[in-house]
Amino acid sequence: MAYIEALETITVVASGTIAIYTAVSVGGTDASPTCVNTSGPTDPLVLGVAQNAAVAGEPVCVAICGITKMVAGATIATRGLRVSCTSAGKAQVAVSTNVPIGISMGVGASDKLMSVLLGKPNVVLA
Repeated sequence: MAYIEALETITVVASGTIAIYTAVSVGGTDASPTCVNTSGPTDPLVLGVAQNAAVAGEPVCVAICGITKMVAGATIATRGLRVSCTSAGKAQVAVSTNVPIGISMGVGASDKLMSVLLGKPNVVLA
């Protein structure tokens, strides 16, 4: 069962359609930061995981640290694995060329919710 615990969040404006419990990246400009759908597992600008769905111009609550729910992009059969994201922002097991965004706290089936421990933005999880 997926769960949320000790979650730290920030709120940013969506610059496109954002799905709930998927990874999002930093977009926009320094003067007007936004969040956008992530470009995939090698995206170094992943901000965190959206806690609500949104369309362009709406606020998005983004989890940046703690345990969050996240949609699995494939079956993740073991907890404790480094997690990156697919181009759809869903969780997948990170490989050496991926940018890890967290650690699996449980198992997850494809397109189902699972729990992922997110680290502080400056913490290297690799």
